[in-house]
Amino acid sequence: GDDGAAAIGNNTSWSNLLELRLHQNEIGDRGAGALANNSTWKNLRVLWLSKNRITDEGAILIESNITWINLHVVGLSENQIGDKGASAIGNNTTWPNLRILRIAGNKITEEGAAAIASNTVWTNLQELNLEKNQLKNKGAAALGGNTTWKGLQKLILNESKITDEGIAAIQELRLNQNEIGDKGITTMVKNSSWKNLKTLRLSGNKITDLGAALIERNATWKGLQVLELADNQIGDKGATAVGSNINWDLHKLDLSGNKKISDDSVAVIANNVIWANLQELNLEKNAITDKGAVALGENTIWTELRKLNLNENQIGDEGACAIAANTTWTQLQELGLGSNDIGDKGALALGANVSWKQLQKLDLSWNKKINDEGLATIAQNNTWGNLKELSLAGNQIGDAGTIAIASNLTWRNLLKLDLSWNRKITDAGVSVLASNAAWIHLQELLLSGNQIAEESALALSGNSAWTNLRVLWLSANNLNDDAAMALASNSSWESLEELWLTFNQIGDKGASALASNTAWNKLQKLYLSWNQIGNEGATALSRNARFDLEELYLYQNQIEESGALALAANTTWKNLQVFNLWGNKINDDGVLALQTNPYFGNIVDLNKPAWEK
Repeated sequence: GDDGAAAIGNNTSWSNLLELRLHQNEIGDRGAGALANNSTWKNLRVLWLSKNRITDEGAILIESNITWINLHVVGLSENQIGDKGASAIGNNTTWPNLRILRIAGNKITEEGAAAIASNTVWTNLQELNLEKNQLKNKGAAALGGNTTWKGLQKLILNESKITDEGIAAIQELRLNQNEIGDKGITTMVKNSSWKNLKTLRLSGNKITDLGAALIERNATWKGLQVLELADNQIGDKGATAVGSNINWDLHKLDLSGNKKISDDSVAVIANNVIWANLQELNLEKNAITDKGAVALGENTIWTELRKLNLNENQIGDEGACAIAANTTWTQLQELGLGSNDIGDKGALALGANVSWKQLQKLDLSWNKKINDEGLATIAQNNTWGNLKELSLAGNQIGDAGTIAIASNLTWRNLLKLDLSWNRKITDAGVSVLASNAAWIHLQELLLSGNQIAEESALALSGNSAWTNLRVLWLSANNLNDDAAMALASNSSWESLEELWLTFNQIGDKGASALASNTAWNKLQKLYLSWNQIGNEGATALSRNARFDLEELYLYQNQIEESGALALAANTTWKNLQVFNLWGNKINDDGVLALQTNPYFGNIVDLNKPAWEK
């Protein structure tokens, strides 16, 4: 807080200090002023004070320092700075070397933006982040009128209440999540000065086919490498126009979430012979079927393609087979085919691919049709030695498929395996899975929504190879007290941060056993909702002083007053940010005790979580 900042500010011996990072603390104006009074740090280049409690007064004091003439980076995002503070910063004349100014998430309006835009000293400014303020069109127009920042590469104005009229000229333009429509695009494309524009981000606006076509027709942006038009209202006409472009050297194209883009326009994109350097193509959440997937699979130009996202479309086995047959994408690292209509035939074809030696991430989740047979070639694939993430959730995989996956010893870099919500995996499959000793880097294992019980818990807890495991999902299974006690006996998951055990049959004995674990000292999120935990279990949890809890979910259990009083007496969960107890039997005295806890009383939640509604 302020006292700590004052102590640091009073230091006169760090004459060579280059970086001061104090973000995510509780520093207010007094602390900021103490830092600003320091005249020793003449070489200071980086000052990070984001996510504190600094208001206009503190910002004015920081700007008044005349010693920090070598400052390159100033971070003041997510404070409480308004126009007075922004105006003071904008009037600064002592930071001639400033390269990065981040002041996002404050209370700055067009007045403060105009003051910052008027600065003529920061001739080396490369990045300005003012997103999540209230700049509106006047603020954006003022920024666009600046002629001093000739080297500006990034102007970040996301979520700034900018509409069609507030368009600015820069090298990297980020205008995501605004209200820009075709009218704004019409104005934008008339600008002929953006000859060096490389990145244009316009996701989450109101752009239709017309706007997309206007963007494509612009003849000035010949160096454009990144075009993001996700979550707009673009259909086949607009996507066809974009796909027909012959001027851009695109490295990334994002048309995800438009919902209307279908096979015909995807075929045009797939046949583009100019974008030889395309590395990322995102077409998630559209209306692409097998026809469009076949066209993509036949592409022979994108030799640099690294990421292809086709999640949430309507692609079936034919399309999956066509994509699997592609031998051009030898650099492919990520392939998203989740939430489509792919079955065993398509899965077998994908698993047989031997060209994707760089593949790191494969998503086949929620296709609902892939069963054990479809995993045969995937499980046996020895080409994907770099595979880090394999998502197979929401299919029909059972024990045979799980055992096949567990038998793969090539994926030594595997970080995440998702087999959740297959509903068919039992102890027989998980016991073999738990015996895998090759995945020494495994960080996330998701097994929720299956039929595993005590035997699985015992096998998993006995695994000593997964010392890097951070996330374990076991919700919605058949785990009782004995299973919880088996899990609690684990001594090797010293990196565990998240443990999900909701929708099981865990009672007081199981909760007490979990609370007694001595290895999970990094545990931050514990999910125990929808179980049978009462006062005894709650009391045992309250006495745990080892878990570094940030989120604790105990809703829909059987906790009463005495359990609540025990929880309220805890003084070690100082980092707790979420504590939900909805649906228990806690009376007024218990609630009052919880709400007066000095560390987490203000975040105790007795309401139904949003995702349960």
